Amino acid sequence: MASMIDAQDSVVIISNSVGGGGAENAMREVFYALSVEFQCYLIALNRDETAFNAKDNIIVLNRKWGGGILNTFSTLIALNRSLKEMNPAILIVNCELAELLVAFSRPIHARIICVEHTTKPWTGRKLLGFCARKVLYFKRAEWVTVSSNTAFVWQGAKNAKHIPNAVPVPKLGNPIRKMNSIYIGRLNVGKRPDWALSASSKAEVNLQIFGAGPLLDGLLDMKLKLNANATFHGYVEDCWKLISKNDVLLMPSSFEGDGLVIVEAILAGMRILLADNLDLRRFELPEECYCSDEEEMTKKLIEIKRGEESKFRASDDTRNRLMKSRSPEFVSDKWIKYLLNI
Repeated sequence: MASMIDAQDSVVIISNSVGGGGAENAMREVFYALSVEFQCYLIALNRDETAFNAKDNIIVLNRKWGGGILNTFSTLIALNRSLKEMNPAILIVNCELAELLVAFSRPIHARIICVEHTTKPWTGRKLLGFCARKVLYFKRAEWVTVSSNTAFVWQGAKNAKHIPNAVPVPKLGNPIRKMNSIYIGRLNVGKRPDWALSASSKAEVNLQIFGAGPLLDGLLDMKLKLNANATFHGYVEDCWKLISKNDVLLMPSSFEGDGLVIVEAILAGMRILLADNLDLRRFELPEECYCSDEEEMTKKLIEIKRGEESKFRASDDTRNRLMKSRSPEFVSDKWIKYLLNI
């Protein structure tokens, strides 16, 4: 069993950035919650535009996104320097880059807890991921998973402790308006934003895209070819204020970790269409919400446009259950009990 800690002992969370993605935003909420009980620090490896109070214990190492090997090596040196100064009792490691840097950082006498946010870690870099996690194994790292159906994290690791991400109920800012379809997330292959663009175009529904990523240029070309009515907003810190309850969330991902956007849409009472796979089935939404392919998503979007309403929303029971299990208070209590071995 890991050693007990006192409130005066420091807890350091290492994350990709202060905000920007679902995992980063969720871990920032954990940081603020733990700061009430412990001396807590957040180290953000990459620079980003997320605003935070200068009085907070947040250190940004200013690595450039995609900065290359030399930039990453200089970040490792800066991380080593920070960890030496802080001398944490607990180190919470929150992304693959953080895993890599902590694996090859200077030896520290801290309890290491790695947080798994996806069901397909280290995609495209399996060998590097295996090496990093093997080193972390020898450093006696523990694992927490945010996904309720992923207790087994990787070959050779012990089963992970499940602690979900905290998700406050989003506040929809737009009044009821003509229905738009909504895509929120990274523009990458696994998220399949092309499904959302194609389905919205065929259904003749305006599409609002919130997110950035490597597929952006290809999607812009696709928009022109389809003559689609789609708006690319880029990354927006709180995109929910631009969304109406009358809109429809499209989630065509081939896999998901925690599925934070889906949880937020359920809590907001929105209609939802999502891909049919094991990761998304765990939300137990009505059968009508699931789409086996792009064509089925198009047909169901047309059905919603024609006035179908309730069967594409989560039940009140599902919404109420998530409001409790994803509340910041409930999640922070689970983290505190885990850190104190209660």
